[in-house]
Amino acid sequence: MKNPSYDVIVIGSGHNGMTAAAYLAKAGLDVCVLEKSGGLGGGCVTRELCGPGFKSDPASTCHITIQANPLLLDDELGLMSKYGLKYHYPDILYSVVFPDDSSFICYRDIDRTCASIAEKFSARDADAYKRFCAWAGDGLEMMLPTMFSACPPTGQLFSMLDQSDAGRETMHALMLSGMQLLDEWFEDDRLKIAMARQASEVIFDPHEVGTGSHLYMLTPFIHRFGIGVPEGGSGVLVDKLAECLRDHGATVRTRSGVRRILVQGGKATGVELETGETLTARRAVVSGVNVKQLFLGMLDPKELPSEMPHRVRRLKINPFQSFCQLMALEEAPRYKAGEEVNRSAMVEFSPATRREFRRYFDDLQRGQLRPDVPAMVTQTLFDPTRAPPGKHTGYLHCYAPYHLEQGAEKWDEIEMGVANEVLSHLERHTTNMSASNLIHRKIINPREIERRNAAFIEGESTHLGNYLFQSMALRPLPGWGQYRTPIDGLYMTGSSTHPGGSISAGSGRASAQILCQDLGIDFERLVA
Repeated sequence: MKNPSYDVIVIGSGHNGMTAAAYLAKAGLDVCVLEKSGGLGGGCVTRELCGPGFKSDPASTCHITIQANPLLLDDELGLMSKYGLKYHYPDILYSVVFPDDSSFICYRDIDRTCASIAEKFSARDADAYKRFCAWAGDGLEMMLPTMFSACPPTGQLFSMLDQSDAGRETMHALMLSGMQLLDEWFEDDRLKIAMARQASEVIFDPHEVGTGSHLYMLTPFIHRFGIGVPEGGSGVLVDKLAECLRDHGATVRTRSGVRRILVQGGKATGVELETGETLTARRAVVSGVNVKQLFLGMLDPKELPSEMPHRVRRLKINPFQSFCQLMALEEAPRYKAGEEVNRSAMVEFSPATRREFRRYFDDLQRGQLRPDVPAMVTQTLFDPTRAPPGKHTGYLHCYAPYHLEQGAEKWDEIEMGVANEVLSHLERHTTNMSASNLIHRKIINPREIERRNAAFIEGESTHLGNYLFQSMALRPLPGWGQYRTPIDGLYMTGSSTHPGGSISAGSGRASAQILCQDLGIDFERLVA
């Protein structure tokens, strides 16, 4: 029997792989997407894990960066106009609650945010916040195109930035830690902590050098584009991409894990599945799996440059990951901090002093647990379709090290105790989060994250740590940041590549552009 043959084979059905596949299928290529598990989506999934009718997002919850992607802005694949993808945009973006139930409230509207800062912190910081957003907004305007197309090589990018004052200010922000950047602009430590706490949700320690870029980009971004809550759950994005793919004649296969990439004469020619079945790729193979899975597990080292396996092994993950509880609730949480906190897209808890804030991240670095700094998202406040009438869903998470001080193998043994401590912290700061409000909950510790998705090695949902030396065109490796690999016809997409983790579809769109360029397809005409 002849082996199935396609123009392009995409490994992994994460939202980036599905995005790349959809653009290529729209271009008229015969595309096949292969997914190891029984369902599509990778970290962009929605499941009824807490009972019938309660739609929970076990990984990504809010869709932020993707809101600026031409995929949505220009509806390049018809996900909204043809397939019905819909987002809700809360007026209150996030709140940070301190131990005494005082809070920082960030509104979509900058002027309302500044008024709140003047009332709760200082008039000087309110003025500084507005100036900071304008200053960082100039840099955001320069950097946005690099998030949804291939990022220029690092030397070229910095040379371009060095041509203007705004560009040089951007370089300055890129080199600082988040806290160093905030110290340059603001005086009240609680405001600085609140801003750093929110930006750290993409999983990084804001005291690390090079994390200033996240604060610099994210702060003006959320005011301009908002925080998107996808109607029906995070996984609806992938569902709509799957509809688009099938309409363009693509093949999507689940329970089709790839064992190895087939290479002949230095060129990727197809894949061998875990079942032993082989599939031929006439033009390209695109990998959306973890860079370490690809180069250390799916390829013969003899096919790679001699130094590459070592360089892949030394890639670093974040020092902490996520520990989450998915909940079915009788009613939405009511916070002692006030009504505006109740209506926030995300509610985060934080220490109120610099010393305790630094100690929190230091504890995580040492493998120690801190259940007192969680975050809560109640998606049903904005999208009631996710729960039965009158009920709610909740996503309660905190940072947690995969490598516990007492060993990663302890996770399954201690998870219930940790979950109860985190929930108790939430209960102390609310008026209604006692046991009577909890219908059901599902606990997912870092080891469980890894078990659920093989690409999330050591529970790392962003594949690689958010360090400056693993960012932009340096991601995943210097010289291999343009989605191409040392193997002719083998490309990468997904969280291991720029712009990294979170829901952006930036890597999916950018990798599709590179493939179109290499295959002689006019991408601009494709999306016009």
